[in-house]
Amino acid sequence: MKTFKYWLNENFGEDHDFSSLKPYHAYTTKDGHKVDVHLFNNPNGSHAVFYNKNLSGITKLVHWAHDADTPTKDELEKSGHEEHEQEDLKEEREEGLIPDTSGKITEHSTIIHLINHMHAQHEKFGSPEHKKEVAPHKKALNDMKSKYVKNKTQEKEFRLRQAHGHAAAESIIDSLKLKHGPHVKISGVGHTSKPGDIGRFSKGKHNDTQDNPSDVTVRTYVPGHLKEEYGVGHEHSYDGFSLKSSKKSKNLTVKNPAIHLDHILDHPSRKLETEHIAREGLKKVHIEMGHGGKSAAERKRHIDAVRVKENVKKNSSVEQKANKLTQPVHKATAEEFHDHIHHLLHHTGDEGHRMVGHMLKKHLTPTTGMPWSKVHVMGHEEHKIKAVVTHGSEHPMNKVFNNKKTKYAVSRSGSTVTLHKVEKNGSHTALAHYRPKTNSNALKNDTSNFAVLPAASH
Repeated sequence: MKTFKYWLNENFGEDHDFSSLKPYHAYTTKDGHKVDVHLFNNPNGSHAVFYNKNLSGITKLVHWAHDADTPTKDELEKSGHEEHEQEDLKEEREEGLIPDTSGKITEHSTIIHLINHMHAQHEKFGSPEHKKEVAPHKKALNDMKSKYVKNKTQEKEFRLRQAHGHAAAESIIDSLKLKHGPHVKISGVGHTSKPGDIGRFSKGKHNDTQDNPSDVTVRTYVPGHLKEEYGVGHEHSYDGFSLKSSKKSKNLTVKNPAIHLDHILDHPSRKLETEHIAREGLKKVHIEMGHGGKSAAERKRHIDAVRVKENVKKNSSVEQKANKLTQPVHKATAEEFHDHIHHLLHHTGDEGHRMVGHMLKKHLTPTTGMPWSKVHVMGHEEHKIKAVVTHGSEHPMNKVFNNKKTKYAVSRSGSTVTLHKVEKNGSHTALAHYRPKTNSNALKNDTSNFAVLPAASH
C-alpha cells in the first residue's frame, strides 16, 4: 500500500509505476515520444491514463461516462489535440448561441457537479448548505437559458453543454485522485475566472494573476482519520482547472517570445544576433517591395487598401509576396539561433546547458503559485462526450528542466529549430520547436518573434 507521503509528493505526472500492467494501447507521437495507454474503471465511467515513457510521467487523462461510447485507439491518441475544432467550448459557431455562452454554461455545470460531489462525500447532499452553494450557479444557467434558448435546436445544444460540464467535473475528480491519492476529499469549489478570484478563494494563499487561467479551483484535503495510516495529512491544497477554448488554448500552448528572447541566452563568449538578422532582413524586404523608409502605420494602410481592392479580409497579394520574400529571413534567423545554442552547449560547459534549460522552463512550464491543468471537453452528442485533462503548470518536463545534470542538444530543419534532451544511451527526445515568424504580416512588421511549440508528448 502506498503511503500518504507518496501521494503528497507526487504530481499529475510523477511517481507512477505501471510496469506490471499490460498497456491497452501503445504508440509513438510525431515527435518520437513513446506512450503507453492504460484503461481504468471508476464509479462514474472509465478513464485512460497516458504514460510517457521518455519523460517517465503521465501527460494526459481522458474520461468518459458509463453511457458514452468507448473512444477508439485513434480517438484516444488524438484527444487533446482538437483545440481548433468548432466543438470547442468558448468559440461556438453554431446553433445561434452567442460567443462564450457555451463556455459559461459548461463552467457553471462543472461547478455544480463538483459541489454535488463534495457534499455527497460529506454526507450532506441535499442539505440547506448544499442548496445554498449551488443556487447561484443554477440561477446563472437558468438566466442564460431564458436569454439565449429560443428553439429546440438551442435547447439540445444547451443540454449538451451541461453534459460537457458533468464530464469535465468527473475528469477533474479522476485527476485529483491520481494526484493526491484515492482518499482525497473536496472541501471547497470556487469559480475563479475573473482577476483576483484565486486570491479570494484561497484566502491569500495563492495570489496568481491572469497568468493562471483557472476557471474553476478546487480545495482538497485528506481526512484526519487517515493520517495515521497514510502519514502526515495535508489540508487546503488548491488545484485549478482551465476549461479550454480554442482561442485561449492557443495562447497557452504556443508561446511567442521576442526574437531576442529577452537576452536570456546572451553570454560573454557570444551574443545572440537573431534580432539584428530579423530586423535587417525585413527592412530589405520592405525596400524590395517599394516601401523602404515607410513607417509600420503607412505600410499597414497600404495593406488595408489592397485588401479592399481585392475584396479579401486577409492574405492579400502583397501579403503573400511579403511572406514569400521573408522565408529566407526566417531561415537565416533560425540558423543563427541554432548556431548560438550549439555554441552554448559545446563551448561554455554546464553553464550553457543550464541556460537552455532555464529558457525552456520559462517558455513551456512557467511557474504559477497555484498548480493548474487544462480540461478540454469534446462531443456533439451526449453519448460521445469525453473530457481530456492535460498539464498546465505541472508537467513531467519540469523534472527535465529542474535537473542540473540534464544535457540538451539542438537540431534544425529549415526554419524550425528543435531542442532535445540527451538520453543516457545517446538518443534524443524532442522537447520543443522554435520557429521565427512575424506577428501579423512581413510587410507591416519591423521584426519577428518566435513561435514556441511543445513537442508532442501525448
